[in-house]
Amino acid sequence: MNTTNETCGGLFLPLGAFCEDGWNPYVRAFLYMLGLLYCFLGVAIVADVFMCAIEKITSKTAKILVARPGSEETEEIEVQVWNGTVANLTLMALGSSAPEILLSVIEIVGNEFKAGDLGPGTIVGSAAFNLLCITAVCVISIPKGEGRRINSIKVFIVTAFSAVFAYVWIYIILVANTADEMDPWEAILTLLFFPILVIIAYLADKDFCGRKVSSEMPALEMGLKTEKEREAEARAASIAQGALTKDAVADFMRELNKFPNITTEDAARLAAARLQETTHHDPGWYRVSAIRTLTGGRKVVPTLEERLQEVYDILKQNAEADRAGSPRSPDIIPSYVSAIDEKRAIVEFASASCAVLESDKMVDVLVVRHGNTENSVSIRFETIDGTAEADKDYVSQRGSITFAAGEIEKHIIIEIIDDNEWEPDEAFFIKLSVDTVNSVGNEEAILGAKSINQVIIINDDEPGMFEFERPSIIVKESCGVSEIPVVRRNGADGQITVKWKTRSKSAIDGKDFVGGEGLVRFDHGEVRKCIEIPVIDDQETEKDENFEVTLLEASSGATIGRTKRTVVTIVNDDDFNSMVSRVLMMTKVNMDALRVESSSWQSQFHDAMNVNAGDVENATSLDYLMHFLTFAWKVRNYLAVAV
Repeated sequence: MNTTNETCGGLFLPLGAFCEDGWNPYVRAFLYMLGLLYCFLGVAIVADVFMCAIEKITSKTAKILVARPGSEETEEIEVQVWNGTVANLTLMALGSSAPEILLSVIEIVGNEFKAGDLGPGTIVGSAAFNLLCITAVCVISIPKGEGRRINSIKVFIVTAFSAVFAYVWIYIILVANTADEMDPWEAILTLLFFPILVIIAYLADKDFCGRKVSSEMPALEMGLKTEKEREAEARAASIAQGALTKDAVADFMRELNKFPNITTEDAARLAAARLQETTHHDPGWYRVSAIRTLTGGRKVVPTLEERLQEVYDILKQNAEADRAGSPRSPDIIPSYVSAIDEKRAIVEFASASCAVLESDKMVDVLVVRHGNTENSVSIRFETIDGTAEADKDYVSQRGSITFAAGEIEKHIIIEIIDDNEWEPDEAFFIKLSVDTVNSVGNEEAILGAKSINQVIIINDDEPGMFEFERPSIIVKESCGVSEIPVVRRNGADGQITVKWKTRSKSAIDGKDFVGGEGLVRFDHGEVRKCIEIPVIDDQETEKDENFEVTLLEASSGATIGRTKRTVVTIVNDDDFNSMVSRVLMMTKVNMDALRVESSSWQSQFHDAMNVNAGDVENATSLDYLMHFLTFAWKVRNYLAVAV
């Protein structure tokens, strides 16, 4: 048979005006394949909008008031308007099968309501592909050593039976009874099978069969959780389980505490990424995600930069270890931390204060550098009057010190004037500042916490009197260690030890702080030391608590002053609470940005016109290529929706 001039007519092809019949068959096959793939992209973009609309409908929620059992109080809770099983079997199934259904409808209408070669076969083939291939892929995709559980086993049994029965029914109506023809009663019965399936699946989802009647039955029928279930979920709620509450965010922030240099913006992005991964999504969401990844559209999964991805992987490993009941791996500090810590040189005094006897006639103050020690750093210093006056009690100075590469210590020497007259203890200050003029490496230098040093000129020949600097001290719960200053007055001769002891009040030793007793040692000439007491940060909202520290005795004839007790108050850390609130708000904003649907035509137009919906920082080369290839489809689809 001569097949050279035989062609099959279609809606648009073959292109008779271009004498297509005379082309090389391989060239035609290649061009047809390219055209088919390009049409697939267009259908995918149209299906994306269709699925987003369905997602918007099925995700709708309503707020209702529910009475608390055993009380007259009510609480407002949010419930899904659509039942999940019904949504999957109706709108979601319609959305995922829309291309095949539309193709079949177009072919039947254009073929005098007779089945063509493409339409019915596409629908049946697509269903068979989902039943066999997709199920197989889902099974083999489970990582080795892990398992997955079917949550609604009764619904699964109903839908699995219906999927197999559908092929048996096709055989009955097209082969066993009136071969190759469909009678009206067969068509009507086939159509009725769908609402019957939905109703039976809904009954199975609600577990109406074989369930005992209880006082909580009305709540179950409304799709609400019982009081016990809500309480259990509230206790177990966490970011890793898809909960976006203030308590869940607070727990997540505690997990992030061991990772330095994490800003609130970083924490919000990490929380959004974790929520998006752990939240249950319907099949339509995954379809939209795949389509947008293929066409360079707005992603529904956040993209994390390398340093945040490293933190995210560690948090995920810890969550999986907790879920499996196995011990966590040792704390892993991300590799970027050490690099960040050593970028800058940090310069500060070795101590915040020092003392000198007037008879010593000079004071040597130590300045140290840590962090980056590879470059040269210049630091300025100047003296500032306190109770001691320049050129009367000491010689004022203003100058600079330079740390050479690798050098970590420098000394500032100030001359003290000995006037041989008795006078009370006096003090002046030395202040550091970064020299931005004389050192090219100072853009990488910063001052540490101890940038001002207090120099105390003290009376000679007495061991001194010891007391607390203040009768009360306030520390934040997140400080880690509370520093309680003890001062030495009226002399600084010799080495003295002072014994101290803590006493619990509203703050409990071992629960809120680590107390006990100990010794603080003052070397010759030292006039100020700090007792360090660790504070336990449980990062829970609670009232302010306090404990007491007492100085008991001093050695070598030294005395204890009037302020021998101080009360340390541990205040609730408002900074942490406000930070949690900010992270919660920003996480909600990030989650809103990851929604599959667009809230307005303007946002749809913005997404259509920009690669990766405007997020060019996280756009890949493939995103740019696919956006260029599908740009016409995106704009055409937007115009069709707008009109």
